[in-house]
Amino acid sequence: MNNNIFARLSYFLLLLIFISSFYYSCEADPSEVLDGKIKKALRDDNTIDEKEWNDLTSYITNNKEVFPKLIDSLHILKNDDINKYINLLASKRRGESLPTIYNPQVLKQEASKNIHVNVFIENSASMDGYITNITEFEAAISELLVQIKNRYDNDSLDVNFINKEIYPSKIKEIEDFIVALEPNVKPYKIGNRGTSKLNEVLKLVIANTKENDISIFVSDCIYSLSNAEDTVGALAFEKTLTKKVFAEKADEFDFSTLILKMNSAFDGNYYDYKNIPIKLDKKQRPYYIWIIGADSHMYNFLTKIDLEKLKGYQNFYLATNNSKNKNRYYTVLRKTNSKGSFEIADRKSRIIHSIKEIKYRENKFQFSIAIDLSDIKVHSSTLFDVKNYKITEGFLIKNIEKVTLNTVHPNDFSKIKETTATHVFTIELLPNERAQNLEISLKKGLPSWVYESSSVDDTDIMSQLDKTFGLNYIMEGVEEAYLLQDSDNTTHFTIKIKIKN
Repeated sequence: MNNNIFARLSYFLLLLIFISSFYYSCEADPSEVLDGKIKKALRDDNTIDEKEWNDLTSYITNNKEVFPKLIDSLHILKNDDINKYINLLASKRRGESLPTIYNPQVLKQEASKNIHVNVFIENSASMDGYITNITEFEAAISELLVQIKNRYDNDSLDVNFINKEIYPSKIKEIEDFIVALEPNVKPYKIGNRGTSKLNEVLKLVIANTKENDISIFVSDCIYSLSNAEDTVGALAFEKTLTKKVFAEKADEFDFSTLILKMNSAFDGNYYDYKNIPIKLDKKQRPYYIWIIGADSHMYNFLTKIDLEKLKGYQNFYLATNNSKNKNRYYTVLRKTNSKGSFEIADRKSRIIHSIKEIKYRENKFQFSIAIDLSDIKVHSSTLFDVKNYKITEGFLIKNIEKVTLNTVHPNDFSKIKETTATHVFTIELLPNERAQNLEISLKKGLPSWVYESSSVDDTDIMSQLDKTFGLNYIMEGVEEAYLLQDSDNTTHFTIKIKIKN
């Protein structure tokens, strides 16, 4: 993830921007902006303190497409690489020592010292096609294991195979483990490899996840229905069992679940929901990597492991009840995209949460809000889709943009440039509507890729190679389990603006 803001420019740069005749036609290069922020912070006291660190990382988060080496698509900052980047710039100065750099990862090291990582690879017959010949599956698993071994103590990693029971591989060298990933070779060929019940396997994984563990479960995630006549009814029943597995674990400690959709060549028999084998010859098929652990340990793990680097990575879904704890920054902007007029209720406040005396102009009234969404662990496209938000009746969200030099009025930009704001919402009060207090929430829910990747009939698998039978039922089970713990946990955040008549 996953994650925080945008830039503070030097006075000289701002001066150039304000006097430039093409202020709105060109935007400052984000790399130059980041370098300028770092250099200014270093000039002050050769230290990157917590405020400066948060400012830098928030700018990186807000421009993650420009800094792929510093942040991944899950909004997870690569703290070590950011440190190296800062030190590289610092080393170019004459006669200066390397700076002291605040790093939140250091604060969490003590708590995460005893983390144990358990990997569970399902080895039922339906998985054999992923390990026949050299595949993206094997490349992704080996990369994941290498990263874990490099980031944690050697004794902190155990790799297991799982079907009806858990079978420790007892292999310590990754090269030996990858060689062992063959359908007819031990230790992969162990246990009851016929038909495994996904919920029974998940229950084993969850039961063996302790508070100081990170559990990684690798599977094709296909429910086995035993030739059920009512397919949808059987899937709904399986969803209830998934929900039960996760809900019961939540009674022990707070934990998060990250599910990655992966893609790999598959060469072998695919078993449809009627358990009929269908030969697939090196076809691309999805599989899934689940990462489960206590909230604090998950943060530590995700800052250490570059999941985006895994071969075949496609999408992710994060289930957690820990996303609404943030004291979120947001403020009304006075000038940006405004139509009509309003007054600030509290003129002394730099953060504006209340306005009054609104007036339409040509039957229109709209204003903008700057808000920090850097911690929201969803795909960036989700944040820009107005359909994903709930808003007070009578208002609508006209558009959502990143905070940049081109999207924020100069007067507003000068006021929020040192804040954590990442996005600008332009809000319209519909004509003839009575002004009332405004609430905006980002609705939780499964991402669209889950439903696009799901099917309820896989007997013609050749026409739906990119889909997983019953996937949305599995994911809905997980999501509903988290809702059981907090029935109000239906939104990622809510902001409120008071509007006085």
